Amino acid sequence: GPSGPSVLRRDMRLHASDDGGATYSELATIDGGAVGYSSLALLGANATGAAPRAGLLYERSDEWRLVFEPDAILFVPLGPDVLCSRPRPAAAAAPARASAEEPILPPYLPMPNGEVADLWSYLLRSRIIFIGNKINDAMAAEVVSGLLYLEALAPDEDVRLYINCPGGMAHSVMGIYDTMQYLSCDVQTVALGVVGSSANLLLAGGADGKRMGTAN
Repeated sequence: GPSGPSVLRRDMRLHASDDGGATYSELATIDGGAVGYSSLALLGANATGAAPRAGLLYERSDEWRLVFEPDAILFVPLGPDVLCSRPRPAAAAAPARASAEEPILPPYLPMPNGEVADLWSYLLRSRIIFIGNKINDAMAAEVVSGLLYLEALAPDEDVRLYINCPGGMAHSVMGIYDTMQYLSCDVQTVALGVVGSSANLLLAGGADGKRMGTAN
């Protein structure tokens, strides 16, 4: 892994064109070196029906210090963003040179009101939590904190937990399950794709009459 801390920077811009369309672009760099670039063309007028003025509509830069641990990469914000953690990618077998370990970053989506929000935050505001990887301590901490946050926000509204997961560490799964039972609000559980091993405990831990599964 890297010999010292690295800094991830993400620059996001939304430009409007004269024809009423817009282009959203995002550039990610680690220690000044580009590791990813994306651009999305948006056609048509905005939500109010009027074409925006041509030029820069939105600009934002975020920075994180990357802390590499044995089984995770921690993102420590250098600004106002919240701390997040994602599983560390498996190491390739004897690479010719160390490849950049690209963190899993949420896609940023333009909202109808002209703002730009990351997809994970948007889903959380909609009271949706998604488990799509093998459950470890880092993921369990994110899911538990999300459940507790949503209960504090609206204790009488349901939370939807979507699960597509082969299982995971027993104590991490139990931490999520115990939190689900502790909440005053109901947790709807929905199985997507494959739910295996200990992840079935979370699926069965949903509120009575609110446990569901898709056709697959």
